[in-house]
Amino acid sequence: MKKLLALALTLSLLFSAISIISVSAEYDPSDNLVSGDYKYEILEDGTAAFNGYIGIHEKFTVPEEIEGLKVTKIHRLAFAEKKNLKSVTIPEGVTYIGFDAFAGCTNLEEINLPDSLQNMHYMYIDQSAYYRNPDNWENGVLYVSNHLVDTDPKKISGTFEVKEGTVSITMLAFDGCKDLTEVVLPDSLKYIGGSAFRDCDTLTKINLHDNITLIDRYAFSNCPLTEIHIPNGITTIEGGAFRGTLITEITIPTSVERIGDSVFQNCDGLTEITIPETVKVIDDYAFLNCENLASVTLPESLDNLGYAVFSGTAYANDENNWEDGLLYYKDMLLDSKGEISGNVNIKDGTRIIAANAFGDNDNIDSVNISQSVEIIGRGCFSACENLKSVKLSNNITEIPSRLFSGCLGLENFTIPENVKAIGDNAFFNCLNLKYIVIPESVENFGTDSVGYYNPYYGDGSAIPLEYSKVEDLVIAGYKGTAAEKYAKEHGFTFEDLSAPTVYKYKDRVLELLEISENENDSIHLAHYNEEYENEDFALIKVYSNMFLEADFTYYFGDYTMYEENTSAPARFGYVVYIPKENKLYSLVEAYEQNVQGLDAVFKAGILGNLTGDVNFDLKLNVRDATLLQKHIAGLESYYENYNIAKKDLNTTHADKIADFNKDGKVNVRDATAIQKRIAGYKEAQ
Repeated sequence: MKKLLALALTLSLLFSAISIISVSAEYDPSDNLVSGDYKYEILEDGTAAFNGYIGIHEKFTVPEEIEGLKVTKIHRLAFAEKKNLKSVTIPEGVTYIGFDAFAGCTNLEEINLPDSLQNMHYMYIDQSAYYRNPDNWENGVLYVSNHLVDTDPKKISGTFEVKEGTVSITMLAFDGCKDLTEVVLPDSLKYIGGSAFRDCDTLTKINLHDNITLIDRYAFSNCPLTEIHIPNGITTIEGGAFRGTLITEITIPTSVERIGDSVFQNCDGLTEITIPETVKVIDDYAFLNCENLASVTLPESLDNLGYAVFSGTAYANDENNWEDGLLYYKDMLLDSKGEISGNVNIKDGTRIIAANAFGDNDNIDSVNISQSVEIIGRGCFSACENLKSVKLSNNITEIPSRLFSGCLGLENFTIPENVKAIGDNAFFNCLNLKYIVIPESVENFGTDSVGYYNPYYGDGSAIPLEYSKVEDLVIAGYKGTAAEKYAKEHGFTFEDLSAPTVYKYKDRVLELLEISENENDSIHLAHYNEEYENEDFALIKVYSNMFLEADFTYYFGDYTMYEENTSAPARFGYVVYIPKENKLYSLVEAYEQNVQGLDAVFKAGILGNLTGDVNFDLKLNVRDATLLQKHIAGLESYYENYNIAKKDLNTTHADKIADFNKDGKVNVRDATAIQKRIAGYKEAQ
């Protein structure tokens, strides 16, 4: 009885509205299994979905179990075009029926539904003989068993009382009843389906009692309700359920664990909200554009915070809640301003960063995340195309979906220890990512999580059915781990970090450098070149992917770090390890101690990376000694030779470069030592 136009207008919401739990309502024939005449699918929760039957039946009863699995769902198209079907019975235990399950069942006269059914859709039942039979309608209302399935908007107005015994009001049942002002619900009612009262323009009152355990997506969207009682016992307030209502206050019961997306979006009357400690998840846009919402109380129990939860609220518009372009609530980072740029520091004490908090910001190039951060929301840095460096917290256990999707500036990356899972598309469209280190702790990879991109990314073309692989990507990890399996299954080059010829002395060197891999992100050791390793010594390259802000000795003590081919202190350096002594030397110290074999290292061009290169031309020569003498005499400062502002350079660290003889002082002895080194190097050649 609903007009076809109304049906067409609702189609855009159907697919988001028909799912009650995590299992998709979409039907894919390729998933079919067959048991006798039954077609079925095994669901993620260990139950079965009935997908149809083989043969011709006038009367059919869906089995309670298939192959020992309890049937809980009837998927889409399960009975489609069964022209001979006249009677169907759905057993107890089934909670969901796909919205076109009975498409084309024109001769279906009898439908028996269980009280366990939480949601279905009238759509395509309207093609059945049952729907067309006026005797099945009661004053403009169609019931099927104990379920209110559909209404005729022309016959519904004023106050409507749902009859006692009704278990559910199904999807879109009252949609478009614009003259409905009040609904009285019976105590028997348990379930209110998706969009059941959506756009009831004059509905101002309804008694939502505590026997109700499900209010599905968009159930009361855009209804002018001024008061709402959320039933005790509801664990999830489904997405958009009260979007656009006129409520001025709301109490969320302690039974609620999740607040869905857009639940209270555009509720302009709300001025304050208190979320109880039972809530663990707040999804995207939950309070979006509640423009008068100024007071927010969030629980410490939160472990997932969606995107733009408070965007457009008075809370977000209050500059007092922002720090350096970042919107905080206690230990939660909720959002960021698009104009922030350069390096971003997440302050110490932050525990959660909301989903997409920095998304689409092309102005940031590096992010330093405090070690206090435990949770980062999905897509947090998605489409930050110029982001080159991220220091992640070692306390996170998951790289969420789309975290770095579209970060074109990422060239190499190291997943912190303790991470157990990398989510779907975590590094999708990272076209320039060539090297990623994945620790042994990672056990699970999501779909296309690493190494894939859309070849049409950015040009507006249709998304292809198959994505392309990033060329020349190297996945570095440990033999026998999920990283190796992922690399081999997807055809990426795998670098074995556990191979003794590459990381033979790693643990001992880290210990001697007083570096903990659990405390310092992205630290690795590797031989500079295998030909420089023998039983007496190993030349080791120490590096970090962290953005160190010119604090180049903070992590490595006296072993000054330089980046090759650059004019600013950064992330690389070299040390010499003597296995027999279990001792480390800087290259300077190793030369002074006459460690054999180092002449070849100097000739290989590594000399420029030594302490003493105070003019930073990647050479150690008489110019360094001369400049150091001038600096000591006060004639010229070696600070002026750095391509960074003096105020950003810690004097102590700069002096460690100049302290060539390692006596803790910068004086003429250092200049003399440099001259001796130069002379010794020339003699060695």
